[in-house]
Amino acid sequence: YFGGTLYQDLSLKKGSNIRHNQKLKPDLETHTVEIEKESLLYEILKKDKILVNSFHHMAIKDVAVGMKVTAFSKDGVIEGIEMREKNILAIQWHPEMLSKTNGLMQRLFNYFVSISNKE
Repeated sequence: YFGGTLYQDLSLKKGSNIRHNQKLKPDLETHTVEIEKESLLYEILKKDKILVNSFHHMAIKDVAVGMKVTAFSKDGVIEGIEMREKNILAIQWHPEMLSKTNGLMQRLFNYFVSISNKE
């Protein structure tokens, strides 16, 4: 939307070796994500490393102008971006599926609900 590009399939991204499209239960955390400390995501979660579920086969290739990468997996796949000026926070995992057993994910899910209620 803002001019970035995607890997249409993660098999096209060199070095991508984590299963990002898990075939397991949706509430199972399958890989880690590292979070930049100077980010809205860090402000919400207060963590620089978390475990997430994963259900995607596409990923950001070229980040759009104005977007900041705020989270990534160990294989270099971008897992989170933000644009504070436009109140945009985007992630690749599903906190709503983890919120029942993971308080951090409930906090993140609550954030998304709170900003959607403002619009």
